[in-house]
Amino acid sequence: PPHTRARIPMAQASTMALRELVKRYSMAAFHQTTQRLAVGTTTGVVIIYDLRTATKWRILQGHDGPVAAVAFAAGGDLVASFSTADSTLRWWQAGSSSL
Repeated sequence: PPHTRARIPMAQASTMALRELVKRYSMAAFHQTTQRLAVGTTTGVVIIYDLRTATKWRILQGHDGPVAAVAFAAGGDLVASFSTADSTLRWWQAGSSSL
């Protein structure tokens, strides 16, 4: 919403909902500072959404099976993904410039 009074409570509620989501599902991770959501898929792809712009920010391909877990590094510049199907842990650069 364009009005700050409406936007702030909505952003806080959305952040709380995202935190609950990532607690329950290891294949999702949220980085609050960058406002990015990473989601591992059953096809082995990791999709990073930029919630500030409401866009798919990056599509990361490399696993041969479902992604079981994803996590951001503390600074938000790296994303780790793990697939039990191919027993691999992959690190992806997730900085603002490129992957």
